[in-house]
Formats: sequence, structure tokens, C-alpha cells
Amino acid sequence: MTHSPWRHVIKTAAFVAMALGATSSYAQEQSDPEAPQGPVWIATCSNQANPDALTCSMSQTLNVASSGQRLLAVTIQPDAETPSVLLSLPHGLNFANGVGVRTDDGEEERFAFTTADATGTYARVPLTRDFLAAMRAANTLRLNVVGVGGREVNFEVSLAGFSKTYDLLR
Repeated sequence: MTHSPWRHVIKTAAFVAMALGATSSYAQEQSDPEAPQGPVWIATCSNQANPDALTCSMSQTLNVASSGQRLLAVTIQPDAETPSVLLSLPHGLNFANGVGVRTDDGEEERFAFTTADATGTYARVPLTRDFLAAMRAANTLRLNVVGVGGREVNFEVSLAGFSKTYDLLR
């Protein structure tokens, strides 16, 4: 059985369209004052890589409200040799545009996508002292990407609890 070369493009476009709709439903869900307020940033530690030492990270995941499917994940490993913020984004993004990153209404900086696989598209943002200080002082981490169809997609990640969780890992 042969498949049209457009089959993957159509499936990807459908996912991005779903993701675009999910971002607005996620934002509405989060702005509901009656919604249960749980931990926003989660710390996890493991000794899988080295049985004699814990490797810890913190993350926040945004899911599609109706299906629970991961839409975006932000992961930070503060004690890594080169601390960085790993952004796990959906498929169907224009690689040439990369991802724009800013805190609150600060100046946007663009970063290239590093790779893509069966679970999504990834970008790594260096966790410099200035960027860490900006994240500690801000309320929202804002991400901007462009879908393959040219439509701009914006994600907002709450930084509530960011400093407290980061300090737990230090």
C-alpha cells in the first residue's frame, strides 16, 4: 500500500490545528478562579543515570484540556553542566522561525529548534544568570512559534512557584 507524501503533512497540520484550539481552552481553564490550584512546577529526582547520585529537574506541562494530551513541556535541570530550559513543543512547526522566548512583556529572543522526533519538536534555551533572574521576577514565560501554515501560535507558561521549586533543587 502506498501513501501519499501529503499524508504526514495533513496529519501534522491537523495536530497543530488542534493545538491552536487547545491553547485557548487551556488559557480559559487556567483563568477560572474556581479551578483547583495544584502545583504548577514539579520537581523530580532520579538516580537512573548514576546509582550513587540524584539528578534533579523541574518541569511544567501544559495539556489539552479535553484529551489530556501533552501540548507543551518546559523542563529545567539546574545542576546540569550547562543549565538550560528544554522546550518540548508539538509537531507542525516551521523550523526556520524557531521559537521566540520572553518573560512577561520583556524583549523576545529567538532560539533555533534543535530536533524533532515522534513526540514533538524541541528547542534548548540557555539558562543564563540574566534569564534566570528574569524568570524569577516574572509572572509568565511567553513562547511564540509559527506553524507550517504560517499561523502564529503563542503559549503562556505560569511562573507561579518557579522560584520556590528552583530553590528546592539548589
